[in-house]
Amino acid sequence: MKMSVKLIILFSVLAVAVTLAFSFISYQSNLDNLYNNTHTALDTMASMMKTEVEQYMELMEYAMEELTSDTDFMDAFYTIYSTEDPGYSADIVNAQTSMSRIMYQAPLSSVFYRVSVFDRNGFLLTSRFEKLDATVSFSDEAKETVASLEYLDRLDSNPYQQLILGPHSDPWSIRANALVFSVVRAVLYHGELLGYLDVSAPLDDLAGIFLVLEQEGISTQAFFDSGEDLFRTWHDDYVYGEVLPGEMLHFRIADASDRLVVRQYSKKLGLNIYVSQEIDALGNTRTAILKRSFLIMLPILLAAVFLVVVFSVSLTSSIRKLRSKIRDLPADDFLSQADTVGPYNVVNPRDMEMYELEESFNDMLTKLRISHENEVTLREGFLKAQLNALQLQINPHFVYNTLNIISAKGLESGNEEITEICDQFAQMLRYSTDVRSQTATLREELDNVRHYLYLCKMRYEDRLDYAIDVPDNMLDNTIPRLTLQPLVENALKYGVKGGGFQRLITIKGFSDTDGMTLIVQDNGEGFDWNTLSGLRRAFRLIERNDSFEEPDTDGHLGLINTYRRIWYYSHGKIQMELYNDNGAVVELTYRS
Repeated sequence: MKMSVKLIILFSVLAVAVTLAFSFISYQSNLDNLYNNTHTALDTMASMMKTEVEQYMELMEYAMEELTSDTDFMDAFYTIYSTEDPGYSADIVNAQTSMSRIMYQAPLSSVFYRVSVFDRNGFLLTSRFEKLDATVSFSDEAKETVASLEYLDRLDSNPYQQLILGPHSDPWSIRANALVFSVVRAVLYHGELLGYLDVSAPLDDLAGIFLVLEQEGISTQAFFDSGEDLFRTWHDDYVYGEVLPGEMLHFRIADASDRLVVRQYSKKLGLNIYVSQEIDALGNTRTAILKRSFLIMLPILLAAVFLVVVFSVSLTSSIRKLRSKIRDLPADDFLSQADTVGPYNVVNPRDMEMYELEESFNDMLTKLRISHENEVTLREGFLKAQLNALQLQINPHFVYNTLNIISAKGLESGNEEITEICDQFAQMLRYSTDVRSQTATLREELDNVRHYLYLCKMRYEDRLDYAIDVPDNMLDNTIPRLTLQPLVENALKYGVKGGGFQRLITIKGFSDTDGMTLIVQDNGEGFDWNTLSGLRRAFRLIERNDSFEEPDTDGHLGLINTYRRIWYYSHGKIQMELYNDNGAVVELTYRS
């Protein structure tokens, strides 16, 4: 029996059976889509709520940081703290005036309902300058209010923590109570706990984040791991139990509408966010889906039988041609030749189903090639992101200011060695955090290594010596940034085990017509055989751009990461070799 006849008989029977069941399947599929869309919508709402509340809390933290990072503000607060008489005096008045001016000029202080600074002696300063609604500083009311704040004991026991307080009445208001939520932290300065900083925002801001007014049946809960509420829709007092992030559960609630519930968790805030949808609100949509599924059944049945008869004969020819095309695909170099395979067609465009199948097949070949190219691009982007993350792990501006302070203190005390240490470290920090270029001259790399070795010399003193012997004609050559310092650090860390041994680090350079060679050597015990074999095997896999599990390298994992970065940014022009020669030797060879 011909294939075309077989197809007509087979698919005619199947078409009748399948079409009869299509209505139910379509209904079930659309219903599943409805729930999936509901899941996606609820999860998106919860995710947006989590993001917004985290950003809001970060803004409150920035408001605190804006004040505590101001030296004049902290000096004034320290003056109030260190004054023996907590009442008003000229020093107290001047300090309060200075703090008020800084708070008034701080941009973020005006964003929130109230920014307050206070201590246990009754001192109080608030940012609501335009309204006389706060308790008077150093008054009995202020002292009583501070004494009633139970959370201060928690801050005293752990002054580095930061507390988020759920909805509560503004403790500093002398008028009608205003509902706020707050972020509170202890203020430390010169090793002393001066007092506390409180940033409060109106509860309406939380409602703006968590309330969903445009959709019927949506309610929200937000509470901390401790069980304290941050926000709760007024009618939603149900306990949903454990809902894993990313899943949606159906809760049957006695004497109430059943609900679909999703959960998002903010690890940063320790905050659980539940968003729920009443199932009854989806009733009209489910009815419409049921009607549409059954109305589609009859025309699909007629069309299916007709299409089976009309296209079965021509379909066999198209299948044969397409099969031949697939068999002719080059098996050895498929990805590189995907462009030559995909564009041409062998199926008649009038054979719609097979033509679309072939078009999809062609698209698949193209997408497979693009996917392969994107994978390579993503891998390169990942390496670049690793380098940027390495260079931006610290806030340089903060560290520079700190180093300047330490350097100034060293000059004041007559200790020039401290100043020199700070200068060497600052230069090393500037170099490592400079992301304007991923390459540097060998001169810059050696200068950075000298800064690093100077700092190490300060640590090891006479137990460390080093020598750098690189010809001047090599100094202007360009290599990837942060090539040598990780190698020197590895040699110092693993080259000599034990604290009493004399360490010697040697850096040598050689050049020839084809390129140059750099050698970093220590005088330690050298690599053991297993470590050396594992590192060499990992290097060969890096050169072939193959993925691999990190080998057991006895702590030398940094060499693998360093070589991976050097290989990428030099485009394979720099190779690294390891061997032992009266110590561990790392040899970099650059060939143009």
